[in-house]
This record gives sequence, structure tokens and C-alpha cells, in this order.
Amino acid sequence: PKTNEKMKLIVALCLFGLALAAPQFQNQQQQQLRNVNPNNFLRTISYDVAPIHNANFRYAYETENNIRAEKVGSEGSQGQSNMQGSYSFETPEGDHVQVNYIADEGGFRAESPWIPVAPPMPA
Repeated sequence: PKTNEKMKLIVALCLFGLALAAPQFQNQQQQQLRNVNPNNFLRTISYDVAPIHNANFRYAYETENNIRAEKVGSEGSQGQSNMQGSYSFETPEGDHVQVNYIADEGGFRAESPWIPVAPPMPA
């Protein structure tokens, strides 16, 4: 009889512990959501989109904090959409980063002085 009572007490304490732990996690998530200020979202300064026709498309946009992107798609040799474009932004330190890229039959190639270069292969 005493073992049964101890087991009930242990189960009750475990359930109590779970009940205390669960709301804390939910409260953290709710607090984080409350801290999101809708006024912190960035405005889009410009947005230009050309209609998609087969594999051909074009779009460009810029946000108020100088994030820019543009991409042009054209039909490739096998009906796929070849793409080329660029994106740019400013780092927290104030440096301007721009990446230009091409994606076509030859694969994806990006160019920027900001992209790290792998060391040469050993001989």
C-alpha cells in the first residue's frame, strides 16, 4: 500500500513539474511575438516586374535600407529558365556588398569580392 502511494506522489510531482515548465516556453514565444513592432518592417521603395512568358521574366526591387535585387530569366537551350542577376546590401559596418550571378547550362556562378575564395589545391 505505501509503495502505491509513493508512486502516485511521484507521478503527481512529475505532472506538476511538466505543467510548470510548459507555460514558460509558451510565454517566451508570446512575449517575442509581442515585441515585434509592425513599424519595424522596411518599406519597398521600388518594385518592377515584367510578366512571365514561358521561361522569360524580369524583376527588380529596392528597400529603404538599400537592399537591392534584380533578376532576368530567359529560355535556355533545353527549355529551362536561365537566370542572371545581382543583389546588394550594406553591412552593419557600412560596407556595400554586391553579388552578381548567372545560372544556366553551365551551372551557378557568383562573382563578388565578398565571396571567400578557397585556397589552392595541394600539388
